[in-house]
Amino acid sequence: MAVYGVPLFVLLPFVVFFVIIYSYTEDLDFSINYGLIIPFIYSLYILWSILREIRKSIKHNQASLYPLKKTEMILVYFAVFPWVCLAVFAYFNISQWIEVLFTNIGFVIITILFLMRSGKYERKQKVRLMVRDQLVEKQREDFKHNCQNYKLTKRECEIAELLCSGMTYKQIGEMLYITEKTVDSHVQKIFSKTGVNKKIDLQGMLGFVGRNDRQL
Repeated sequence: MAVYGVPLFVLLPFVVFFVIIYSYTEDLDFSINYGLIIPFIYSLYILWSILREIRKSIKHNQASLYPLKKTEMILVYFAVFPWVCLAVFAYFNISQWIEVLFTNIGFVIITILFLMRSGKYERKQKVRLMVRDQLVEKQREDFKHNCQNYKLTKRECEIAELLCSGMTYKQIGEMLYITEKTVDSHVQKIFSKTGVNKKIDLQGMLGFVGRNDRQL
C-alpha cells in the first residue's frame, strides 16, 4: 500500500496545493489547510496499519530465531509515530520545537532498540560459542578415551585422528615427518585393534566428529 499510497496521498497533494494552486493564489494558509487534509488522513491510516501489523507479528514471531518481544514491537511503533505525525503537526500548526522534540524522541527510541537487539544478539552468540566449545572439548575427550580403550599408542592416536579427519597417507606422513609406508603400518595396527577396516567405521568406533559436524 505504501508504494502507491505515498505518491497518491502525500506527493500528489503537495504538488497540487503547494506547487500549482499556491503559484496562482499565493495563499499559504489555504494550501496548508486543504493540502494537508489528505496526508493527515493517510497518516492516521498508516499508524493504524503499523499497529495492526505489530499485533500480527506478536502472534507469529515466536518461531523466529531472534523473536521480538511485545515491548520492543510497541517501541517500534512509537519510534515511527512522530515521523508519521509530521503531517498532523503541520496541519494543526504545532510549534516547530515540538516537532523537533518528537522526531528526536523517535531517533532515541530507534537507537535504544538497536542497542538492545545488538546486545541480545551478542549474548546469544557468546552462549552459542561457549556451548560449541564445550561440545568440541567433550568430543575430543571422548575420542581420546576411546583410543585409550582400544589401547592405541600416542602415535596411533595422532594418526587415527588425522585419518578420520580425511587426510591421505601422504598428507599424514608429511605432517608427522614419517613415510607413507610407516603411516600404512600404523593404520593397519589401528584397524586391527579396533576391529574395523574402513575409515568411516573407524570414525564411528572412536566417536570422531568432523569440523563441520562440530558446528551448532
